[in-house]
Amino acid sequence: MSTIDPGHPFSKPFRDIVAEFETRIRQGVEQVGEIRHIYKKSVPTYELPLGIESIVQVTGLVNGRFARFEPAVDYSLQGSSLHWKADARRRPDDGSRIDVEYIFRERPTGLNDFNAGSVIGTLVRAVSREMKLIYEQMDEAYRRAFIDQATGVGLDNVVALLGIQRNEATKAQGHVEFFVNSAANREVEIPVGTQIADESGRSFITTVPAKIAEQTSEVVNPDDDKVVTAERIGEVIA
Repeated sequence: MSTIDPGHPFSKPFRDIVAEFETRIRQGVEQVGEIRHIYKKSVPTYELPLGIESIVQVTGLVNGRFARFEPAVDYSLQGSSLHWKADARRRPDDGSRIDVEYIFRERPTGLNDFNAGSVIGTLVRAVSREMKLIYEQMDEAYRRAFIDQATGVGLDNVVALLGIQRNEATKAQGHVEFFVNSAANREVEIPVGTQIADESGRSFITTVPAKIAEQTSEVVNPDDDKVVTAERIGEVIA
């Protein structure tokens, strides 16, 4: 079974956070406002404050019951006015109130020097750094909800919710053999902590020292005959 990676939905690049702050300072900060009108069947258009960018929602009463009207189906935003469509699927009760929640943008501050080292540039980057840390903490909290990604205390909490007994981690143990491509003319040391990997790419380290002894260039057989070679002998097979 492959590991599930939920991604990083809450993480944001630092440069994007800085850019968002700069945009809001240059163009003004978005705010949410609300206005109330009394609906009349004979009036299809209702004025909204100047500078409105979009409508969040329109609510009212239909047949005496609360209703949330749908954009492009029941109404539309035309300039700075709420316009009820002629073929609207639903309309408010005549004489009832309608609440319009909208988004507008405050006036720009006039600040425009965001270069590194400037006062506003330094403040923007300092606040952006703190925001970046908050986003990363949110992302980490989200990932800890997945058993494939959780570690430490987070993993303990996940398995507790699932009613699973967590097994403590154990170190892999085994034996490994070291070889050289040709017979060694000196002793080769294998220090503790030498890193090795198996066929799956999993890494391990040695926990005891080892060495490959210097190979010989002569062999003495049981009849005390000596055989000398020009190349060193790595292994003798009787």
